[in-house]
Amino acid sequence: MPQISGDIKTVLVLNGDDSAFYHTKTLTNLIEMHEKEGAKMSVLSLKMRHPMEYGRILRGKAGTVCGIVEAREATPEQLKIREINTGTYCFNANWLKENIKKISLHEQKNEYYLTDLLAVACKQNDKISAHLIKNQNEWVGINTTEQLEYAKKAMSERLRKRGLLSILKK
Repeated sequence: MPQISGDIKTVLVLNGDDSAFYHTKTLTNLIEMHEKEGAKMSVLSLKMRHPMEYGRILRGKAGTVCGIVEAREATPEQLKIREINTGTYCFNANWLKENIKKISLHEQKNEYYLTDLLAVACKQNDKISAHLIKNQNEWVGINTTEQLEYAKKAMSERLRKRGLLSILKK
């Protein structure tokens, strides 16, 4: 956070292990929507047929985002939700600087959950936005060897179509 200067308005955060497939336009749209709506926090989401171990997007009655629950902590009813968190977020930089210190260490995994900032925003009645990815092929979760193999094949195919695979093999 100390490296984020005062003239930066928006901070984009991508989880490095799951986010290699985004098109530039998807990220640009997320940032533009976040800023246009005046959101303090925005999340990129995706609807999956079988969301398995991924965190679910919780929405209130009006359809507004009101939480993210990790699959291992979700109720049976929450596990039926098909909209998942991709681990990509936009934050209002000033809001993030002020509120990141409010999240605490999760003892069970010995890590901080960036998703806890959503609860902070909800508690403060701050604007939270969600941008749903339409193209399912833009995000690949990589938590198993099989998923890693799938991702490698998918990325190789994408690079081949762009004529970049031969360049990378040299």
